[in-house]
This record gives sequence, structure tokens and C-alpha cells, in this order.
Amino acid sequence: MHKIKSYNTKILFPAMLLIFFMFFISCNKKEEPAGTPQKSSSGGGTYSEIALGTPCDITVYSDKDLEIVKELFPLVHEIEARMSVKRKDSEVSRVNQAAGWEPVSLSPETFQVIKRGIRYSEESGGGFDITVEPLVSLWGIGTDMARVPGEEEIRKALSFVDYREVVLEEEKRQVFLPKPGMGIDLGAIAKGWAIDRFVEALKGKGVSRALLNFGGNVFTVGQKEDGSLWRIGVQDPWNPRGNYIGIIQTRDTAVATSGKYERFLLEGDKRYHHLLDTKTGRPIENGIASVTIVSPDATEADAFSTMVFALGMPAGYQLLSKSDTAEGLIILEDKRVFVSPGLKDFFRLIDDSYSIAEAQEAF
Repeated sequence: MHKIKSYNTKILFPAMLLIFFMFFISCNKKEEPAGTPQKSSSGGGTYSEIALGTPCDITVYSDKDLEIVKELFPLVHEIEARMSVKRKDSEVSRVNQAAGWEPVSLSPETFQVIKRGIRYSEESGGGFDITVEPLVSLWGIGTDMARVPGEEEIRKALSFVDYREVVLEEEKRQVFLPKPGMGIDLGAIAKGWAIDRFVEALKGKGVSRALLNFGGNVFTVGQKEDGSLWRIGVQDPWNPRGNYIGIIQTRDTAVATSGKYERFLLEGDKRYHHLLDTKTGRPIENGIASVTIVSPDATEADAFSTMVFALGMPAGYQLLSKSDTAEGLIILEDKRVFVSPGLKDFFRLIDDSYSIAEAQEAF
């Protein structure tokens, strides 16, 4: 019997995540990162907690702002309490438990996130599907229950995956799943939503400069103390955390990545990643290694990284090119990198084993 091992690199390497995303990165891949974020004379530091199943780190640049972060962080736990499918008492879990039985009334926030999830499901033609929970639970990748399911199990789980069957009652803010066994999973959108709400709260308290890293989902608030843009490294999908192929310059935007390297299980010599195909029920295999999205809206960035990955080429690139707010880059397994038009001036490739592909190559 093959030994099965499940990995979640976002949990295994929180320190590397902090180093990779939150340091000021040098523009030369052979050089080490330039060190920790520079502190202002008024102090500051990094506040860290585990939430949404991942390390969450917020760096600010004054002692006053650090106290504000500590005061506001319970907002993240509140969102997790409502939306995490891993919590049996969450609103989403109550919807799933009532599948085939009765509609469930939700808070305005959870109802809104589910609505956005359905909208993204429609935009991607079901490549991104918020009713993917039966498949996610079946594979269990990134958990102690990870395993490779049989074909009949996969077929059964797939019969419950269809966002078009979700019933929304706007006036009552109710959600109903008509089939017993259906389930909603907001894992590809709730983290982005939590970042957006937290950033809104920070700005409402007067915080004008901060760097957030929620398990690899980054948000830059304002700009660096010297007035320059933040520099965020793009992870090399084929190498350990902290190896990057390029740099994105950004301010007041989210950067989110979906990649094969994030969570996976090994059975013998076979690796199965966590991004599941809603048509086959198996890990997506379409030639894409990772997708990184840049958007002023962290919820959109979170969802689009999964959407583009699921759609593959050329549909994923077309989706990005048509968006008014989301930009991004797609790294293929053959090490070609497709960069959307609006990101080209803000992305620099620094690993010469990769190459920038021309747009026409996508079609």
C-alpha cells in the first residue's frame, strides 16, 4: 500500500510566507531580501494571529497603528465564525446541514458573500463553483483526512456540485440547497472578503500605511515611507517558498495566488493538488502552474485566482483581459508567463529560466 501524505504549505511555512511577501524584495534574484520593513521613528511592528485556517500578519509603522490592529483583529475571527465550513456552528455550515430540508436565514454579510460567489461561478461557467464542498471534503487535501477517492465516490460527489441549483431569497436573506448532500464552500473567496473588511476598518481608524499577509494573500495599504511602491515577489511554483520569478510593484491593491504547490497530497510518487476540476472531480490539469491576480478588491483577487486557474488557457487569459479591475499573470508548466495588459508596466521578470509570452500565444 502506498503511503499518503498531505501538505498545506501555507501552514507548514508561515515564517517563509512572512519573509517572502512582507520583506522589501531586492530586484536581483541572486541577492537576499533587503531586510525587514523599515520602521518609522514612531515604532510599529507586525501583529500575527492564526485565523481562517492560516497565519495572518499585519505590519504597521507606528505604535498607535499597532494598537489599532490589535483592537480590530476580532473582525477577522467574526467573519471566520460566520463563513468557515470547518466550523460546525458557522452560518455556512448551517446552510449545508439544512440541504434538502429547509432554507436558512443569514446575516447580511454572509448572504452578500454567497451572492458574489454565485456571480463568480456564473462568470467562470462553473469552473469556480461555491458548491464544490462535497468534492473538497471527499479529497480532504491539506487535512489529516486527505486521500485519493475512488471513481464512484467522485461521481457521487459531482452530482451535488452545481451553483445553479442554489436558491437565494433576497428579502429574507435566505439560502437553500435543494439536494441533501450539497454544500457551499467559501474557501476561495472568504479570505479576500476578510481582508477587504479589515482594510476598510484600518482606513476608517486613520491607518494610511500597512502591509497585510493572510496566508499568502497580500494587501498593500498606501505606499512605502519613502513614497515608492511596494514590491511583492511572485513565487516560483517549482521551488521552495522564498524563491521568486519576478516582482510586482503595487499600492492599495490585493495580490492573491492560486498554485499547485500550495496544498497537495502524495500517494507514492503521484502528487495531487487541491484545486479541483468541477467537471472531472479530480485536480485540475490544464498546463497552468500558478495564477497571481492583482486587484483593488481582495475578494475579487481571491476569486479570480481560482477562476483563471480553473478556466485554463486561453479562457482564463481572456477573462483577465476583459476585466476592468483585475490584472494578473499566468505561469504555465512550460515556464512561459502570460501577463495581462494592465500589469505589464508593474511586473518585472527576474528569473531567466522563465520567459514572457506574447498575448497571441494564448490563443
